Amino acid sequence: MGAPGGPPASIRYEVGPGGTIVRELLFPGTEHEMLSVYHLVDGQLVATHYCAVGNQPRFKLKSASADGLVFAFDGGTNFAPARDLHVHDGWIRFTGPDRLEEDRTVYKAGQQAGEHRFVLTRKK
Repeated sequence: MGAPGGPPASIRYEVGPGGTIVRELLFPGTEHEMLSVYHLVDGQLVATHYCAVGNQPRFKLKSASADGLVFAFDGGTNFAPARDLHVHDGWIRFTGPDRLEEDRTVYKAGQQAGEHRFVLTRKK
């Protein structure tokens, strides 16, 4: 499901070539389809978000625990971070065996302009 109280959303996770990446496909098959790719660079977990607005912000893992992951902004392509709308950072919380929550902070003009929250339950 999507944001609490919002319309349902579909997000699909897949492990990529040789187990080296995890693909997160948001809103598959819609005009808002987006892709995030998680992988290791020199032992550091990083991600690139291929956004429906046409930019590609990058993130690096800031902290990790058994309960979740915190990602920090690490640049990107096709946008000016001090001016343009972009996903700036995010959190993934593991809230149960078949459930997780994701929060993403959105920035515009160099400051926080919103937040997107996803509450996800595994479809069986």
